[in-house]
Amino acid sequence: MEPLTVAEVARRLGLSTDRTRYLVRIGRIPAFRPGGRKYLIRPEDLEAFIRANSNRPAGKAGQGVKP
Repeated sequence: MEPLTVAEVARRLGLSTDRTRYLVRIGRIPAFRPGGRKYLIRPEDLEAFIRANSNRPAGKAGQGVKP
C-alpha cells in the first residue's frame, strides 16, 4: 500500500492537519520524510496508532482520536 499524506491521515482520524502533524513531530504517529519536505505515514503505522488509542476516551464530540 502507498504511504499516506498528513492530510489523508487527518481525514481518517477526524483531526486537523496541524494536530496530525504535531502527533507526527512528537513521535506518536511514525512517519518519514523522503526528500526532507512533507511527512508520509505508512498505513500499517496509522493502524497501529489507531489500535493503541482505541481505548482512550474520545473527549469532546467530533475531535477524533486523542493522544
